[in-house]
Amino acid sequence: QLGARMPERDATDALARGARDAERVLRDFHHPDDASTALEEYGKCHDVSLERRDVDLISKFLSVLCARDGERWRYSGDRNGASVFLRASSSKESAAHQVLGVTETRASAGEIFNFFSAADKFDAHFKVLDAMFKGGDVLSYRLYDDMSPRGGDDGAGAGAKGANDDGRRRFAERGRGLGLFHRTKSAAFGELFDRLERARTSKSNAMVDARKMNSSNASSSNASAIAALPRAEPVATERSSENPLACRPGHAVLRGTFKLPSIIKDRDFVWEQITMRMPDGAVLVAAQSVESGMVNALAPVADGHVRGTILVSGYYVVPNADTGGSTVYYAVQADPRGALPMWVVNLVAPDQAQNVARLRDYLDKKS
Repeated sequence: QLGARMPERDATDALARGARDAERVLRDFHHPDDASTALEEYGKCHDVSLERRDVDLISKFLSVLCARDGERWRYSGDRNGASVFLRASSSKESAAHQVLGVTETRASAGEIFNFFSAADKFDAHFKVLDAMFKGGDVLSYRLYDDMSPRGGDDGAGAGAKGANDDGRRRFAERGRGLGLFHRTKSAAFGELFDRLERARTSKSNAMVDARKMNSSNASSSNASAIAALPRAEPVATERSSENPLACRPGHAVLRGTFKLPSIIKDRDFVWEQITMRMPDGAVLVAAQSVESGMVNALAPVADGHVRGTILVSGYYVVPNADTGGSTVYYAVQADPRGALPMWVVNLVAPDQAQNVARLRDYLDKKS
């Protein structure tokens, strides 16, 4: 029964199936003879060609799912119909435990793809997933070219090739064929990006003037020092008010704030995320923290918060022929940083596996 407690043996078998799938994808991506073919094949679902940086993020998540490095997943119990697995970190970046949740849902992989692709519903949908989530923003995003918005709670369309051609032409007139959502806060982000661009241009011009003024009388050592001054960062070329960070198709940069107990400062996170269909009908969502000068300018640390780090996170959704629904895997390793003791972090880490149970409950009520 969907949503019911999954016996440990069944949960372990389900994890083994997911791990085998993950290993197969990793072999495709990293086979010395067929790697380039795999990039094209896996991108065909969205008429794009994956880039190596896409593969790096996807591989990072799938390597955790199949426990390629470090100890194997150990069963920790079942809560609300979600089987929980834990393993110690193999990362040098953090000692935070990795957590994995597995559950079954009546929802199709396509419905879950729509759930994570609905940029205009990010805030509402993430509150479904995480009980500690306070709120957040879509800093930048770009849909696949074959997607267009539609009504209804799922947000993004199914993205089937050739579907909704009239809608795609309509959006091509104002979004260069990207099919971008319209968000109420997009103008603010666009204005902020323009201010940052002007500030960088002004700074760059001032530095050039300084070099010209000092070049005639500077000593060789001073001239070297002037030449070593940092130059302005290049401005992204493919951008819009919805996509100021020039995200590739299927990517988004997101920011969220999370509530912690009253004696501890709340946390905020900024992460990049890719959502994609796989050739076998599965759906993958992979994420990790991202930091750059532009990202930090768009989303400085929220007042009274500490910025945490998502080392790896993601969902892997596999159609289940036996139930007509899907098996959902969720793996995460997050470090809240700050002065919070790691033993406390690892004590409450298993609660993160409940994301799959909350996702299942939300989607099953709709079906």
